[in-house]
Amino acid sequence: IWHIRPSVGILCQVGNTSVWANRFVEQYYTPDFLGRIFITNTFSSEGLILQRASEFEIAAFGLVSEELGQQIARHSASDFDCYSLAKSLFFDAAERGWPLPKSLLTVAKDIISCKKSPRKQGSRYWKIRTRNQVGAMALLVLTDPTGFGLDATRNPATDARGCGCDVLAEATAGRHWASITYEGAAGIWRSRKRLIAEFHCNMCLRGESPFGNSIDRAQALQLLGILSMFPSASGRKPKI
Repeated sequence: IWHIRPSVGILCQVGNTSVWANRFVEQYYTPDFLGRIFITNTFSSEGLILQRASEFEIAAFGLVSEELGQQIARHSASDFDCYSLAKSLFFDAAERGWPLPKSLLTVAKDIISCKKSPRKQGSRYWKIRTRNQVGAMALLVLTDPTGFGLDATRNPATDARGCGCDVLAEATAGRHWASITYEGAAGIWRSRKRLIAEFHCNMCLRGESPFGNSIDRAQALQLLGILSMFPSASGRKPKI
């Protein structure tokens, strides 16, 4: 896992925080970039990790390991994409005669009994998720001592404008679904660790990392462990 951060030299050339933030937002909100990295990503990070790892194990060994099955079963209780993966593995196992990990038997029973699955998130959820990840990256640079060194937030009742969340809100103003208010930016700042972890995990799964396009069980567990260190950040709350 690595950090995306413009060099200090580039920051010094730009100089003005508002100018830099506008350029940053324009770069990361261009359709080509979003189409390549974000818009096509309508899966949870955990779902993508476990899907890639299960594909690797099936291709290499002809089955999904018990350890990976435990992770799929654990996340399928609240994650629609993990539940869908478990469902797919169950039907593939039944059709092709593959062994199913014991840890997935409970999930299989839920599938057979048509138990209600976790909620599937719509396209707007993932757009907002994307926006929040980009916003979190911008705030890291705006607040980093080697960047612009701004305070992240301020007291709206007493402090003048000029913190990182103010700059981000100004840079995204008028960008429709991608617009962020000061309150929304403050919410992104509180969830920044989870959002940045998700961003880097997604980059790993898209081949823009040493892991390449596929990951094995150890790498999957490593990524899941990183995500578990941070509380899940909602794409809907706080309302922004």
